[in-house]
Amino acid sequence: MSNQDGFLPQSRPNTGNDPYNILNFAISQMLSGINVATLVKVVAVNVAGLLVGTVDVQILVQQVDGAGTPIPSDTIYEVPFFRLQGGANAVIINPTVGDVGFAVFADRDISAVQASGAPNPPGSRRRFDLADALYIGGWCSNITPTQYIQFATGSILLETPAVNTPTKYEVAGIQVVKAQQPNIAPLTVTGAAADPIARAGVNAIMSLLQAHGLMA
Repeated sequence: MSNQDGFLPQSRPNTGNDPYNILNFAISQMLSGINVATLVKVVAVNVAGLLVGTVDVQILVQQVDGAGTPIPSDTIYEVPFFRLQGGANAVIINPTVGDVGFAVFADRDISAVQASGAPNPPGSRRRFDLADALYIGGWCSNITPTQYIQFATGSILLETPAVNTPTKYEVAGIQVVKAQQPNIAPLTVTGAAADPIARAGVNAIMSLLQAHGLMA
């Protein structure tokens, strides 16, 4: 049944024919305004330095009108994102535009707490609102990672691709390891001035470097 504006409402011909139908429709309409969780796509990332920032996300599960026609998805702006952090220790992996993640919605207005970082009453009377979203990333991704830390039974794998220069690892800004180097041919004991003990020691050092994976 259409209204005077030409839109098909959510009500049906039998909505007002029975008290139960009336109550059920009213409850359904109220529940439809409650946001709990949904899949979203990151459309913008707002990060300053090493602090946790925010993301702008587009809702992926579209709503439909009474006729079943999809309604264009909303974009939610400045949504705080999750980071694995304890005190001043953190694993920093900021979201990237195009990531698909999970948005959950607080049951009350979190704006005052978000601004102060301290206990505060709700900033308004809104509840389960899109404005109180929190983003948890890495959900339903179809992109195969090329840089990662993988924990497996009995091993930890650190993988990072070489970009223009050989892969390197730094501690406090100082390079400590770079890409594996070619092997060095073992020294053989030949020649009149050969020193078997020294050459054996050099070969032992090369064997250790190979065992550590620093050279082939």
